[in-house]
Amino acid sequence: MQYKTTSSTETKKIAKLFAEELIKTKPGKKAFVVIFKGDLGAGKTTFIQGLMKELGVKGKVMSPTFTLLRSYSLVSRSKRSIVAGAEFAKVHHFDCYRIGDVSEMKELGFGELLADPQNIILVEWPERITKVLPHEKISVVLSYGETINERTIEVI
Repeated sequence: MQYKTTSSTETKKIAKLFAEELIKTKPGKKAFVVIFKGDLGAGKTTFIQGLMKELGVKGKVMSPTFTLLRSYSLVSRSKRSIVAGAEFAKVHHFDCYRIGDVSEMKELGFGELLADPQNIILVEWPERITKVLPHEKISVVLSYGETINERTIEVI
């Protein structure tokens, strides 16, 4: 699917639609992985902020540019989150821009997080860690449009 947006608000609305589809997915044998591709400033973090909000994550969501990983617990059923009917428990957000060697992912516990089917793993800059990414994943590609505010979002 492909979408065009002209503001961060519209980008977050697309992320909401994506979240609604994501929670319909029953966990498999491993974590649910979504990779985000796009140039610096293309809207990856904005999309992820909208996605996390819709999944029930409270508080400010920031890209883990320097920490490389931020983990969030999903809101319980009693909070009436969109994720109430799903079996996902945590979201792990990786920003791999500063990864120098793929072996750093092991130090961050990527393998263990990937093995848990109750996890959703979001990866910015996946090009840096292709060797450890699973074959089964969703790709969200964000790119600049024809005007300064326009973005194209493609879900593959």
